[in-house]
Amino acid sequence: MKRIAKKTISVLLAVCITAVMFSAPIIVSAESPMKLTVTNAKGSSGDEVTVSINISASSNLSAIDFILKYDNDKLLYKSNTPGDAAVDGFATLNPNFKTADDSHALKGAFIHATGVTAEGSLLDVTFTVAPGWSGTTPVLLEVQGDASDSAYKPIAFEVENGEVTAKAASNSSDVETTSVPEKEKTVSAQKRLIITLSVLGVLAVSAAGALIAFKKKK
Repeated sequence: MKRIAKKTISVLLAVCITAVMFSAPIIVSAESPMKLTVTNAKGSSGDEVTVSINISASSNLSAIDFILKYDNDKLLYKSNTPGDAAVDGFATLNPNFKTADDSHALKGAFIHATGVTAEGSLLDVTFTVAPGWSGTTPVLLEVQGDASDSAYKPIAFEVENGEVTAKAASNSSDVETTSVPEKEKTVSAQKRLIITLSVLGVLAVSAAGALIAFKKKK
């Protein structure tokens, strides 16, 4: 009976050790999802603002298709440039793409032969804030299908969307004019009066002198 109990305990210990050995690599290899973040931007009506698509570090991203949605009545697409994290990669962007509901959007794709390891911007997109518009509008990133690593395996990812906030452009007519205090106006008027009287007094003395000299000559 004791032998059976010992064998049972030995088997249970072996099972536990095996379970721990196989579960340990799974815990160690667990990684956080790749994070794609659309940055926020601020400006004024008529300004140019830049929104970036940022990627988290060590993502090993090798291929991704995406759509960047925005309100074309509030933001006017201008240009795009690869970000710092996109070195040795290749990106394309179609600025004339429209979604199923006929809304304007930017359809893009990015590929990297060995996979992105850097953290930072994949793509910088510049918009012009529509003249006369102010407020806040979202810029939404949608990944189409899977994001893949350099071994063509899907990568788990999270998306954090951004927004553009614009304030009304300043108007020169709104600038306050500095008014001169009434006291200063009164002092200035008095000074002008004194100067005028002084000039008249000099002229009167000169005229009197000239008249006296004229009479003496006679």
